[in-house]
Amino acid sequence: MHLALRGHAQTYKAPLYATLVFSLEGGGSVEVDRRVGSVPLMVKSRHCHLYGMSQSQLVKMGEEPYEFGGYFIANGNEKAVRLLSMQRR
Repeated sequence: MHLALRGHAQTYKAPLYATLVFSLEGGGSVEVDRRVGSVPLMVKSRHCHLYGMSQSQLVKMGEEPYEFGGYFIANGNEKAVRLLSMQRR
């Protein structure tokens, strides 16, 4: 998995792949694997390259060792997802 590095106009992202299956009239089928895009990757999630690193390893990578993660980096900006709950009337 290749991740874009943190920095100006950079995004933490991972490739998104799909398997397409085409059914042919003759009864056969063709299976094709394709990259269909990329998806943002949450910092320090289990799919992030920073997951499970010790504080000293994080410092060597140029990261803040006490940061919890749980946000996205898109175009060089930190993006947090806020959960909004509304009361039912």
